Amino acid sequence: MSLLIVDAGHTHLKFILYKENKASLRELLPIRPFKWPETLGQPEGVEEVLLMGTNDRLKVRLQSHMVQAGWGPIRKLGVDLRVPIEMECSKEETGNDRQANALGALQAFPQKSLLIVSFGSALVVDRVSAEGVMLGGLIGLGREAYEKAMESIRPCLVPGKAGAIYPGRNTLEAVALGWDELTRELLKAKAKEVDEVVFTGGGAEAWKKEFPQADVMPWLGHDSMAKAMGYL
Repeated sequence: MSLLIVDAGHTHLKFILYKENKASLRELLPIRPFKWPETLGQPEGVEEVLLMGTNDRLKVRLQSHMVQAGWGPIRKLGVDLRVPIEMECSKEETGNDRQANALGALQAFPQKSLLIVSFGSALVVDRVSAEGVMLGGLIGLGREAYEKAMESIRPCLVPGKAGAIYPGRNTLEAVALGWDELTRELLKAKAKEVDEVVFTGGGAEAWKKEFPQADVMPWLGHDSMAKAMGYL
């Protein structure tokens, strides 16, 4: 049995191949230029494909590529397959990737109240109750996106109302005061309310230094779906 999970993000593509109850390949590629990993070999070596991610345009392109190349059958998360998790919040509000991350944390820490934080293109924070119910959370700009937004702010900006919106005298200060510090305080407050904290996403390892009690699981959502589908 083999499963290929293809995750289309806004900055990177993730390819994870599950064979013989383990992940035999994990590959991270930038979305520009688009490149199919040579390490995957021929489509005959994969029995099933799960397509997931938040980049809908790229998913259409990927599906077309895989169909023409003979990969498949292809199932899309949220369309052909649902995340098997009980929810108190709406599915439209949270999205499939967030649900998959919540499921992964729940698989790792059953009967624990959980805080799941994804540090990617967006900052995503979600809660799961000790009863295994996803309660929802919040989503905002990721650090890199916020940093780009601050690039237009100049040191000569006159303090005033704009100063409250764009803190700091330069980009580095703006990011530190307007993203890092607020994120730090948010996580400090919310971490006290749960039994376990789980970090995932590209920036997770860096934030582990701030929160040593957190468990870092970079492939959390992918492994959770592979397990739910019987490949782990």
